[in-house]
Amino acid sequence: MRSKSIICAFCSRPIDLPSGFHFALDDGSLVHPDCMAYTLERGPVPPGSTLLHTCGEPLCVRPDHLEPVTQRENLLRGI
Repeated sequence: MRSKSIICAFCSRPIDLPSGFHFALDDGSLVHPDCMAYTLERGPVPPGSTLLHTCGEPLCVRPDHLEPVTQRENLLRGI
């Protein structure tokens, strides 16, 4: 069940299209803002997992709105 009762948080950086929006890290790698927020607050996203936005807002970066799940689970919950 998707949570819609709590206000989302959004990245204040501009969206870089068409590559999608990313943060550049010191080591030169790129990471999505939701992954960065989750990692800073809760630790690394488990291998083989993707982040489900429980709020239903794909641009949300609020760690408590992000849940690591398999890609299959993410697709099933999105239906």
